[in-house]
Amino acid sequence: RNTEGNRMHLHICDQVFVVKVQQQASFSEDTSCAYIDLKHKFPSYAARENKFGPLGLFNLGEIFDSCKSFKAQATDKPIALTVSSESDSIIKAVLALGAYSIVHCNTDLAVAMGCIQPLLSEISSNSSDPRNTESNVELQVQDCLAGLLKAKTIGWADFVFGGFDADEYKHLGCPLNADLHEIVPGKLIIMRGPRDLPSGATWLDTVHADGRIGPRDFSPTHFADILQQLNVQAVVQCSTPLYDSHGFEEAGIAVVDLCCEGDSPPPVDVLSKFIAIAERLPGAIAVHGGAGPGWSGTLAALYMMKHH
Repeated sequence: RNTEGNRMHLHICDQVFVVKVQQQASFSEDTSCAYIDLKHKFPSYAARENKFGPLGLFNLGEIFDSCKSFKAQATDKPIALTVSSESDSIIKAVLALGAYSIVHCNTDLAVAMGCIQPLLSEISSNSSDPRNTESNVELQVQDCLAGLLKAKTIGWADFVFGGFDADEYKHLGCPLNADLHEIVPGKLIIMRGPRDLPSGATWLDTVHADGRIGPRDFSPTHFADILQQLNVQAVVQCSTPLYDSHGFEEAGIAVVDLCCEGDSPPPVDVLSKFIAIAERLPGAIAVHGGAGPGWSGTLAALYMMKHH
């Protein structure tokens, strides 16, 4: 840790530093480092950031690519990730550097947590929540990095050439394209529920009375084209569908109804049916929710706990 005027340098690992800038306007880069600006180079989808966190796997992939590119161009230069003093900017650096330590420096969880401890101290000294919102989920940085380490160990988050496709993940995960995420490669996908749209449209933006644009809705036909490419054989409904299943069935994708009323957790019989469906089908399944808090995530987590 080295404080100098408008900036604070924190060494993390493998010649990677974080430069915390108090006032961005008065900060100027020097030639001794290769700089990556986390705040501006990797913006998040603002409408979802407060709910789901500040960084996704595709952000990490872009950061890793930038680090590798800088190292290839100037191997003797350290890499400096610049962040502002706000908590949301620092938490991006925490996740990015912890992930870098695990993925590219091959450290274990304890070493990775030790690397980012100075940054964690910066967050704890700031009274505001990094997501600027209340959450009913207690998800710690260590949980995120432990999940990434597990994914790396079993080959799900392999950022080497031919491994994890960050561009595809970013494209499909964007709410303007599909709002779809492959959770278990080749087996389990979670997506937002489709809707029947007027005049045969495959997508439609919701425009509120005050002019704000809401979430983009997609038709079953839009999703069917994507799901076929991912070898999806069945769509599991965890909420009351707002669409006719014909669009999926025409594409050779079965539709399974596991809907249940109310906001309670999934009952045992639903859990058993879901696991049975996933195990019987040789291909992938896609799940969309809405019936209670986190049904899709709960079902996915149970499948992963049993099989991985």
